[in-house]
Amino acid sequence: MKILVDNTIGHEPDKKAAFVMDLVTDAAAGIPGVCLVVHDGKRSMHAVRAFRSESNGRNGAPALFVSISGVLPLFWHPDRQFTKTAVAVYSLDFVSSLRGYTWLQRHLLNLRYHRLRRLADYFIAADRHVADDLHKYYFIPRDRIIDAGDSAGMADMLSGIIRCRQSRG
Repeated sequence: MKILVDNTIGHEPDKKAAFVMDLVTDAAAGIPGVCLVVHDGKRSMHAVRAFRSESNGRNGAPALFVSISGVLPLFWHPDRQFTKTAVAVYSLDFVSSLRGYTWLQRHLLNLRYHRLRRLADYFIAADRHVADDLHKYYFIPRDRIIDAGDSAGMADMLSGIIRCRQSRG
């Protein structure tokens, strides 16, 4: 089984991104038969094509695609029967406080999270407050939100995806 991790942040990851990355790798290491594939660095069109081909192929498709950077590649539409998608969310300050963001920035970020709500199967929230904001502002069910401080929840989610994938063959 393959888990594809996209760590395309564009700069050195901060403490929260490194924490989420460690959480995902630790949870994946505890499951036998799981191969973790990490893509670091800037995303190029070649990398996006590789992600799309790996996610759409039924035989070698990864069981899970984790976006540490919080964005999905443009035109990302995996076959949801074979590949689940998880997105890390670090802050929703643009929704709760109007200072520091222009009108255009707030609306572009809002559109981004509405797109993620449709495409992502799971959300990895940086802390409990971000998880509450995801539920409050974007109406995402709590069973789709995983708190980054809850390593047992991450391991349960990963093992559930792997079990579901193995039962399908």
